[in-house]
Amino acid sequence: MTQQDESKQPESAETTPTRFVSAGEVRFAYRRFGNPSATPLVFLQHFRGSMDNWDPALLNGFAQDRTVITFDNAGIGFSSGEVPDNVAAMAQHALDFLDALQLGQVDLLGFSLGGYIAQHLTLNRPQLVRRLILAGTGPGKGEGTQDLNPTILDAASLPPSPNGVLQLFFEPTETSQAAGAAFLQRLQTRAGERDPFLTGPGVPFTSRFFIKPPPEPHEPWSWCSSFCEQEAS
Repeated sequence: MTQQDESKQPESAETTPTRFVSAGEVRFAYRRFGNPSATPLVFLQHFRGSMDNWDPALLNGFAQDRTVITFDNAGIGFSSGEVPDNVAAMAQHALDFLDALQLGQVDLLGFSLGGYIAQHLTLNRPQLVRRLILAGTGPGKGEGTQDLNPTILDAASLPPSPNGVLQLFFEPTETSQAAGAAFLQRLQTRAGERDPFLTGPGVPFTSRFFIKPPPEPHEPWSWCSSFCEQEAS
């Protein structure tokens, strides 16, 4: 396990350099910046997204008060390795990354697919996660859960593009589309290397997640009661 990091943390999402840390055979790309804090806030990205898909305005807002960490999981963006076809393995890669940074405790924000990964990670290592934030996600497939909207699945099956972002994440109204266009403009403000639209072998592997059934039926949010019991003990 090797680590390449610097103690000085640049001030913004637009200017922070891309760093690398190795865990096993995977070389993880990540960015770390903001007001130094004891517990960093780690972001887990959506399906087909790299760390360059996070809105700089969002990241900089959090970074005013605390350390922010974004990264590309195995096989995504600037990271090496292969993308697994299941969330449990994706969560293990994320754990390997956090261990490589020697982080004792973190707050996690998981968005969409990142939320699935965050849930698995938290259940596997509850003592590592102080706070868990789940955005635009769910508990996985199971009895009582809602299937993904076919329109969203169709849009997600197309090559990544600005128009795809507007269709997937913004409403078909003038106001929402204008907000989406402003978001896309903010993504262009980063200096240096960028990888905003995920392409390559990682795309079909992450796509499998949405059509592959779970290994066995389960109760939605069943992990939550287990996690809460561990926290209470």
